[in-house]
Amino acid sequence: MYCNANQIYKKLINAGIKTSTGKITIEYLGIKADLDSKDAVGHLLQEWLKEWCKTNQIYAIPNRNTQKSPDFFLNPNSNKSDLLEVKSFNYDKDPAFDVADFESYWKSLETKAYILDTDYLIFGYRLSNYTLEVKDLWLKKIWEITSSSSKYPVKCQCSNSNQTIKKIRPIKWHKKLNSRSTLPFPSRRDFVYALHQTLLTYKKGNNSQIVNWFQTVENNYLKHTGQLL
Repeated sequence: MYCNANQIYKKLINAGIKTSTGKITIEYLGIKADLDSKDAVGHLLQEWLKEWCKTNQIYAIPNRNTQKSPDFFLNPNSNKSDLLEVKSFNYDKDPAFDVADFESYWKSLETKAYILDTDYLIFGYRLSNYTLEVKDLWLKKIWEITSSSSKYPVKCQCSNSNQTIKKIRPIKWHKKLNSRSTLPFPSRRDFVYALHQTLLTYKKGNNSQIVNWFQTVENNYLKHTGQLL
């Protein structure tokens, strides 16, 4: 059965995902053990979602390359639409997951600009006393969970040694806004523009690929989707 990301989100909410509790258990050599470590919760929630979709007869095909985006393909007729990324974080702390790998993402946008419309299904979990709870669940686009930082127009994680940009990182999109809040980008186009400004600042050169990058992405998005960026 085909379901888009929004339909999956609504089904999870209606199933009571935010009002239920569960456990994480490993069984080996006939011995069961409940886990209370948060180290693998994100990956296990993704595996659980795969089984939940299968049980509910929802078409959700995992990416064979687990190191690349997206995590799931939801459209049986296309690998260019209905792409789903699954993220999770400790609800009692700020989001600390990687939104995307910086280098591979900006390069992919040149030829696969449709990935801008990937949906992010985000689990905010709490694991305490061996009990797992999904305290909240969000469905977002990349520009709705990212923003600028003091260093770059798009918030990124840099290596400590040589300040190489490694990952695009999320903001606290789920917190109540105040005068010090960093607002997410208002649109897909604003996000791409900020990413271009980040590239121009980071690469520090007149490389034509970088200079013309925004126009390249804009043209490619129109080519794949028939819509303006």
